[in-house]
Parts: sequence; structure tokens; C-alpha cells
Amino acid sequence: MPRAKRETYMRGIMQGMEGTKNAGAELVAFALNEPDTPSRADFTYIAAWRMRDRSTALTQDNYFVNSTWLKYFDQVNARREAMTEEAMIQHHIGAGHGPATK
Repeated sequence: MPRAKRETYMRGIMQGMEGTKNAGAELVAFALNEPDTPSRADFTYIAAWRMRDRSTALTQDNYFVNSTWLKYFDQVNARREAMTEEAMIQHHIGAGHGPATK
């Protein structure tokens, strides 16, 4: 895609995300994934969002699924309600809900 079209496209995506922000999604940060990160995921960009509730997260998911974003970019998602350090430790050792994970 030519540079001018990419710029128009990205500005349109950012404008579209205003709707999810108005619904309670907070963009915490964008970042570039550093090449020397240990066990680096093969993705260039990172976005961290804080969602007001599960419904807001689903609204955000639907925005990207229904846009052309996934036509141009690979994306992975992770989502879960925030937990305390102790809850995370307990989950890791198998005392939480569900199986312990690596």
C-alpha cells in the first residue's frame, strides 16, 4: 500500500478507536517490540489497553474483527480480569481456578 494510503488508513483506524475509548476502553500505551527482548514474540508493535469491563473488551474485539485491520496485520490478543500478585502466584502453583500454566 502506498505511504499516503497507509497514512489515511491508520488515521481512520485511530478515529474509529475513539468509539471504543468512549465506551470505556483506555489506551495505556503503544510500544515497539525491541529486537533483543528475550523469548521475543514475532510482532513489531505492542498495544496495552485497560477495559472498564468485559463488555467493553468485546466491543474492542468486534471493532478490529469488523474493520479491515486483520486483512493487513497479524494480531494476537490476551485478555483477563486483573489479579493481585498473590492470586497470580497461587494460580501459577496450581491453587487457582483451572490448571497451572507455565
